[in-house]
Amino acid sequence: MRQLLACCIIFFSCLINASAQYDTIAGPPGYTITQLRSANEMIFDGSENLWMSFFKIGLGKYDGTGWTMFDSLNSGLLRNKINTVAANASGIWAGTDTGLFLFHEPVWTHFSTANSGLQSDTVLKLYSTGGNDLYIYGLIGFSHYNGNVFQHYNTSNSGIVNDTIQCMFKDVSGILWIGTRNGLSKWDGTTWQNFTTSNSSLPDNNIQSLIMDGNQHLCVGTETKGLYFLSANEFICFRDFADNYFSHPQKVKKIFARADGSILYSLLNDFYYYTDPSRVTVHGQFLYASDTLSPSVMDSHGRIWKLNKNPPVTIYISDSNYASPEIFSPSSYSSLDINQVRCGMYNDNTFHWDNIGETRYEVPKNNFTNSIFASAIWLGGLDPEEDLHLSAQTYKSIGLDFWPGPLDTVNATLDSATAVQFDSIWKINMHTIDEFITQFNLGNVTNGSYQIPGIIQSWPTQGTGNISKNLAPFVDVNTDGHYNPIDGDHPEIKGDQMLWWVFNDNGGIHTESGGIAMGLEIHAKAYAYSCLNIPDSNEAVNYTTFYSFDVINRSDTDYHDVYLGLWVDGDLGNYLDDYVGCNIENDFGYFYNGENNDEGISGYGLNPPMQSVVVLKGPLAEPNDTIDNNHNGITDEPDEHCMMNHFTYFYGTNEPCLGYPYYTDDYYQYLQTHNTCGTHFTYGGNGHGGGIGATNIPTDYFYPGTPYDTGWTDASAGNLPSDRRFLMSSGPFSLRKGETRTVDYAYIFTRDESAPNGLNTSIAKNIADVKRVKRWFDTDSFPCNNSSIGIEELNGNIIDFSVYPNPASDYATVHLNSVSGKTTLELFSAIGEKLSDYIFPGGRKEFSIKTGNLSKGIYFLRLSGESGSVTKKLVVR
Repeated sequence: MRQLLACCIIFFSCLINASAQYDTIAGPPGYTITQLRSANEMIFDGSENLWMSFFKIGLGKYDGTGWTMFDSLNSGLLRNKINTVAANASGIWAGTDTGLFLFHEPVWTHFSTANSGLQSDTVLKLYSTGGNDLYIYGLIGFSHYNGNVFQHYNTSNSGIVNDTIQCMFKDVSGILWIGTRNGLSKWDGTTWQNFTTSNSSLPDNNIQSLIMDGNQHLCVGTETKGLYFLSANEFICFRDFADNYFSHPQKVKKIFARADGSILYSLLNDFYYYTDPSRVTVHGQFLYASDTLSPSVMDSHGRIWKLNKNPPVTIYISDSNYASPEIFSPSSYSSLDINQVRCGMYNDNTFHWDNIGETRYEVPKNNFTNSIFASAIWLGGLDPEEDLHLSAQTYKSIGLDFWPGPLDTVNATLDSATAVQFDSIWKINMHTIDEFITQFNLGNVTNGSYQIPGIIQSWPTQGTGNISKNLAPFVDVNTDGHYNPIDGDHPEIKGDQMLWWVFNDNGGIHTESGGIAMGLEIHAKAYAYSCLNIPDSNEAVNYTTFYSFDVINRSDTDYHDVYLGLWVDGDLGNYLDDYVGCNIENDFGYFYNGENNDEGISGYGLNPPMQSVVVLKGPLAEPNDTIDNNHNGITDEPDEHCMMNHFTYFYGTNEPCLGYPYYTDDYYQYLQTHNTCGTHFTYGGNGHGGGIGATNIPTDYFYPGTPYDTGWTDASAGNLPSDRRFLMSSGPFSLRKGETRTVDYAYIFTRDESAPNGLNTSIAKNIADVKRVKRWFDTDSFPCNNSSIGIEELNGNIIDFSVYPNPASDYATVHLNSVSGKTTLELFSAIGEKLSDYIFPGGRKEFSIKTGNLSKGIYFLRLSGESGSVTKKLVVR
């Protein structure tokens, strides 16, 4: 779905791996590229011969050594256009526009409406289950041929949901599953059952592919919602079944079952497979494969045969068991998913995408819409000899500038053992910590009756040898300087969920930017809050993700004129109609839609949102630099921090002076709001002295005007909305050896679905949400600050209650201390799921609730009445 650059990345990685992963065979000789490209299906017969149907040149057979072609001149075929091919015990079947043909060597038999019970002479698709069974389907229902008789089924004489059939599968119990353009049908030979979006949890009525996995789950590939499993009449999204990683709002055209029961399925150019819910592996980025319509098939050895339609037209053969190198390592990827955003993070400075061309910043969660495609940190500075050191990357189209793991504190190097040890992202929820603290206070940690969660035990607080002893932050309960959960020590986190990881810029040669390493170790936090039952004005907290980076100079070099940037490629739904802008006063850049309808499958529709990226707090500024770094109107005040000092927009093309960075110095120039020709950007037009409203006035900020209103904007410059990216940077500042500089960001998603957000309204709600998040951050006053489920504990004296015993075993008693009128008491789990509620009639002061049927852990009780509400914690042991 992405821009040309991402496609080139996929192409390049395929080119690198093709020789290691693929065998190839040439297509049938003697034909033009156009003729060979007309291939539309592949199958294997019982003797492992490959058969291919072509729209232009007939039917082809590859026997492992060479090709045999069958056409209207040398066989019983009447024409060379073959729509479909299948094999069963009777022989090879070919579906054409002139009927159905059976080839049982050397005899050809022709079935038509004139000489048999065939329903139509146009045979579009065939499906065989072995034996003599053959199914014929397409636009008028389906027919079953048992070797003697044709039987026809459609909406007029059966219970099938729709006559346009796109796939069929018969399972081991004899049940026939039929995927149509308007739902899924199940037929056991007697009874029909239909699944649609209106009567089941099926997410998409357009069914593209069907198969059964080793656990006897029906796997359903859809047109727009990806892959689903049918279990107990419930359709379960593969994203949830596999650690929320593969969330494909796209077509799953092909599914194969491997010998071990795992599933291999296609999406765009790639094939993926899963082995169990804890492990997902990406396989087979097929070289030059243009789309999932390129014919492919799995042989009995688990190898995938797929046609490359680009010159020279070739069949690529890949072993689906090929396990190295893996594109996706489960430990190196994780996601924030506790609130209304699900966003993915890799531990090598790859944020919000999956390394192979798919966005991973879904908001609202479970809506299959994304607002960001990719993000990454850029850093550059000068050493005492004025030599440039730089570390930056975008899509890693050439290589890497960053690697997982901390550096040696003596020589700033990275050894392989450390890289492996820290090739992970540690993810923890606040409620896990709350429960641990409760169990420790009860003595259950010390006496061993409570199993300490693995994430708390493995929290990476320090390294060995010369590796830092101050890594992941933790609460040192007994202040002995050592992390030991038996002593009550536990992770210290921000938000209700946090990811922590460490990466560096000195693990190898900088093959992405070409820059010289700075010797930096970066401690990263990504976190989010989940706040339930808050006013609408505060809802922005549930649509925001936060990031904090501690940049440590492990080298023996003092750097000056250092710039730290955040590069962001935004895809606000449909990525082809976006604009960008910035707000200097509040230190943020943003993406907005070029019209009021973000159309397309990936779009947000009418009244589209805005996505902002905010510098919450930047690196400490240089003293006496005469710059108002934080935009507060005061210069050189104590403890001044750099904020968004530069906002740069550049093209994703090779446009002279304004295009994609190619040389090391290009990255550094962009960090300073200079173009790649070395001159400062100027206000107006294209920022380079041309276009509508161009001036010669130097500027540090692209498009600071108010969208739809005044000033220099992406729209006022006369630009057409399209794919956009920007770079926001802080600096200059110094980074001396051993020093640490910290920067904090927030990604804020804003939408007013009741009003237009395209070119017809203001940016007011966006600015209000940004200001609100900045205030929460500056004052550490988030609406549900580190409450496990986002329910605030209100300590007013208007309404109050007591709960005892607490911790509770079998029962807990709730006593109303101060309340009037009817009152509701609600019980929530630690993750915010409401378990039950109780209503107190007026005048009643106590109520007992059964806790013996609850699992051990933390719960929350919320009392609501006419005068307000209050929430308190309940521990069940």
